[in-house]
Amino acid sequence: MQRSLFSRFSLHFTLVLVFALLAALAQWTAFRVSRETLKATVDAQEIEKIQTVGRVLLELLEAHAERARLTARLIALGDSLGKYLASSRGGDAAMKLRQSLDDARVASEHGHIEVTDNREIVLYRSDDGEPVGDRSSAWGVFEALQGESILATELAAGILTVRAIEPIALQGQLLGTICVGFRVDSALLEKLGRELAAELFLVARTGQVLAASTTRSRSLDPVLIQEALTQKIPVFRQSRESHESVGYLPLTIIDTAYVVVAVLDSSTAYRRLDEGQERAAVYTLVILLGCSLLAILLLRWTLHSLFALRNKAEGLALELTGSGIAVESGNEVQVVVNVLETLTSRLVARNTELLEAKQLAEAASRAKSRFLSNMSHEIRTPLNGILGMAEILERTPLNAEQERYVRAIGSAGRSLHELLGDILDLAKIEAGKVVIEQIDFDLQALLGQLADIFRELASARSNTLITDFRIPARLALNGDPTRLRQILSNLISNAIKFSEGGTITFCVSPLDPRPDDDRLWLRCSVSDTGIGIAPEAIAGLFKPFVQADQSTTRRFGGSGLGLVICRHFAELMGGAISVDSTLGQGSTFTIDLPFARAVAPLPEPATAARSVEKINARILVAEDNPVNQVVIKAILGQLGATVTIAENGALAVEVLQQSAFDLVLMDCQMPVLDGYGATAAIRALPPPWSRVPIVALTANALPEDRQRCLDAGMNDYLSKPVRIEPLLSCLLHWLPAGASASASASPQPTTLPVQASPASASLLDRSALVDNPSFNRPGMGKLVERVIALYLDDTPKLIATIRLRLPEPAWPEVTRAAHSLKSSSAAIGLASVSARAARIETLARQQDAVEVAAALPGLEEEFAQAVPELRAELERLTGKPLLT
Repeated sequence: MQRSLFSRFSLHFTLVLVFALLAALAQWTAFRVSRETLKATVDAQEIEKIQTVGRVLLELLEAHAERARLTARLIALGDSLGKYLASSRGGDAAMKLRQSLDDARVASEHGHIEVTDNREIVLYRSDDGEPVGDRSSAWGVFEALQGESILATELAAGILTVRAIEPIALQGQLLGTICVGFRVDSALLEKLGRELAAELFLVARTGQVLAASTTRSRSLDPVLIQEALTQKIPVFRQSRESHESVGYLPLTIIDTAYVVVAVLDSSTAYRRLDEGQERAAVYTLVILLGCSLLAILLLRWTLHSLFALRNKAEGLALELTGSGIAVESGNEVQVVVNVLETLTSRLVARNTELLEAKQLAEAASRAKSRFLSNMSHEIRTPLNGILGMAEILERTPLNAEQERYVRAIGSAGRSLHELLGDILDLAKIEAGKVVIEQIDFDLQALLGQLADIFRELASARSNTLITDFRIPARLALNGDPTRLRQILSNLISNAIKFSEGGTITFCVSPLDPRPDDDRLWLRCSVSDTGIGIAPEAIAGLFKPFVQADQSTTRRFGGSGLGLVICRHFAELMGGAISVDSTLGQGSTFTIDLPFARAVAPLPEPATAARSVEKINARILVAEDNPVNQVVIKAILGQLGATVTIAENGALAVEVLQQSAFDLVLMDCQMPVLDGYGATAAIRALPPPWSRVPIVALTANALPEDRQRCLDAGMNDYLSKPVRIEPLLSCLLHWLPAGASASASASPQPTTLPVQASPASASLLDRSALVDNPSFNRPGMGKLVERVIALYLDDTPKLIATIRLRLPEPAWPEVTRAAHSLKSSSAAIGLASVSARAARIETLARQQDAVEVAAALPGLEEEFAQAVPELRAELERLTGKPLLT
């Protein structure tokens, strides 16, 4: 694009001119400020000089007056003058007196001496031509004849005279006075003016000039004279034209106020001021020229960068938006501004698109989190039935084939539970909700348990697990043993999975202390002789859902989450994980973790395993789902507890107050009053009801769900599916000491009947309830018949609640009904009905009325297909037909 030379020159010239004007304005301002400052300084110096002149003048006049007083006093103290006044005062005595007084006048340099007798008759005057023998008119003579020393002034014929009058006495008799004075006249001021380098004028209150140090006439301002006299302060004026500084100084001489006008020649000071201003002007011009030259160079460099910026912006616009920017203008700055504005508007539009995409991604992430939370609840509910029933079944007498089936069910359920845990761990990590605990634990015991667990698993794949723990026995640390166990379990499990007929080496050793870190660092390594990892696959090894090779996913299985969870946990604990691997030879995973020393010493190890397996306690179970009621009642029954069921939270509070219970198992989602509200109501009761232990029993498994239960006032938390050992451990922890009893004898083995396979497909899973030996044991009564009858009676009511409440819509009632139907259907063995109810529960939580209405007919149809089979089974169990 061609740019005219004139346009560039105009732009340069305009910018340089503006820069020069700004620099000139700045320099002119600085010059004016400095000039005013310098002038004020010079004026202040001249005023100080005038004030000094005033002080010196006053001091000189006071010195003259004091010298006159001393002269008069010395003469009065002499005997000659007194004797003369006491004698006849004639002849030679008079001549001698005159000669001595003339000599004293010359010696004292005072121009006026006057002697009077005690009748105030003048006997001697030093002024030539003045008569004697007349009465003295000077003020103070009469006072001096009274024995006082007098200082006085006299203004006569325009001449100011300062007099010192002393009494003359001889042998205590006052014989007369002597007056010594000096005139403040032009001659005196001329002398003082020469000494002070100033022109002096003595002005009376009337404005009359009494004396002047110069014969040159000068116009004095009467207004300033009166101002100085009235306010009794000096008044100053400076004249730049005449280079003079004038001060009107109020002056009190003995007892009368006068004004001394002092005029100083300030030509030297103002000449220096003018020279300084000229130099400042020259400096200003030099600086202005330098700034202009600098502006030219700077603008050339700036505009060069501006041209480059425009080209870059045009290229960036073409790269990012696919189209260039065409702007025609002679002003290069305006061209760049237009290009940048256009680019900015395009980038804003692009950022808006990216923001919308980000918001969609965040919404998807939130939806994923909600989905994982819902799926956690949905999967754990049927998983509770699977693992719970499998564990109950495992404790019943079984033949070899049945034990193999039960172990397979338990193994599959636990694998599903571990996978669900990995997915939830990853979701919590991504949401930043993982909390690292800080508790004391025994490292040696933890490592020993891991070695015992995985030694059998390694042996099953013909591997050998070797341990090398180079740590002290019973090493007490403070940290998160759960996360440490999870990390090491993942690493050892992977080593076993990817090795066959090899060796797994599990090593733990302390690291050297680190500077400024008093924590104990441990290095844990897991080595294997398995398939190894290719170098190019190591970079992505710690990413979610990634394995070393896609073929391993098919051959070895796994979700690809274990290592990324290990990495996140290690980083949250302040450590790091690394891998060293050779393809075909094996891998070594190393993790370095810091731990604090234990806060308290470890308890002594137990000498024998606890043999308590039965409890003798009254337990209140708050559970609305009939099937869950049966399951928990069966588990607690096996443990020896007496169980009371309450169908909602309000009923639980009421039942608790009517009877004594040792513990309450509280479901969180119930009609009428949920578990949180019921707990709050119980805690509000008076003792002893308010102190009963409450344990949450729910399918919600996230940490915030646990914390919510504890915040509501519950003592502990158990997540479904509940296993007998954790449940028993929790009960023994919270129940009174007398609630436990020793293990009881096991029941006699029985052989379960083997059911023939039905000729057609069946919706009912008979192993869940009908053929479950845990519900057909002696003492259980007709438990299966009651559960089926209750289900057939309750399910139509729940479906009707969903249909009737949907149009309003009353989402809490719809959600609660679907949740209850889901749990009861899963427990009774109708998996398809449970799945459809779970779907409706999820949609109801999302308040999607259209999808709930669309899914409801399928639920009703599925239940209708299952009803005949349930009725037939109930007729078989009761031995009589049912009324329709």
